Amino acid sequence: MIYLIDHRNRHLFGKYLMQIHRQRYEYFVQARGWFELESFFHIEVDQYDGPTASYIAVIDEGRVIASIRVMPTSLGTFLEESHKGRILPEYRPYPFCQETWEMFRLLVTDDKWRWEGHPAVRVLMIGMYEYLLGQGAKRLVAVSDTGLLRKMPPEWPFREIGAREKFLQRDLPDGESTLVEIELHEQVNELTRRNRQYRAGQLQRAEDALAPAKIGYSPEELFVINRWLVHHPERIHEVRGIVKTAENKLDGYDKFNELVTECIAWDWGSNEGRSSVQGIPVWH
Repeated sequence: MIYLIDHRNRHLFGKYLMQIHRQRYEYFVQARGWFELESFFHIEVDQYDGPTASYIAVIDEGRVIASIRVMPTSLGTFLEESHKGRILPEYRPYPFCQETWEMFRLLVTDDKWRWEGHPAVRVLMIGMYEYLLGQGAKRLVAVSDTGLLRKMPPEWPFREIGAREKFLQRDLPDGESTLVEIELHEQVNELTRRNRQYRAGQLQRAEDALAPAKIGYSPEELFVINRWLVHHPERIHEVRGIVKTAENKLDGYDKFNELVTECIAWDWGSNEGRSSVQGIPVWH
């Protein structure tokens, strides 16, 4: 029920990743009004959705119920890039390192879904906690809605390390965000499982339990193509046809590879020899 998709298996489960990105578009762009993340492909993907990111997902009968993205802050993250100035003085300089991971893009599509009596968001976060401990993480940081703090397991020690800010939303009530740090300890994990009657080892690598769900492209490829299309809008209809061909694995897939090569070359050229997607190597 709780699955891990990361750099080792993401090529096998592209359809689940695309489902996550489409759900993120519907929620963050359409419902919340984050129009700066608008996409020609109706997906929400940013520069951190590359090989360095890991995704924890609750999947039931082929449908993603809840998902979240995590990654180590040693590689540079959204929080460090866009919200570092919100960190309170007493927590500076903040330890962005391999032992500090960032949680972002939490999304639950079915609030009524339950597993062993637990709501989807609780199941997701407990699976994430288990995964991060296995990666040697000591703390987790996030830009979080203040309402989420009430949904976290009460056993988890956390503190707010940044100033709260109000934000407006399009089709949802206005909200408030904060920067939160969660300490990660094996004793806390065991206490949470015992109190919630949650069995250990429920997080599974996707290839161990899911049938492969491949797709002809990756989210980061669409991210680069989308950036390129902003400067070449006259080619949108052509590009959509090429992408649809790749998605359905029809004849002419070589056209998609040619398009990706063109867009990546442009992306590297406009970023001084580096990709705008986290984890993509320098173009030599």
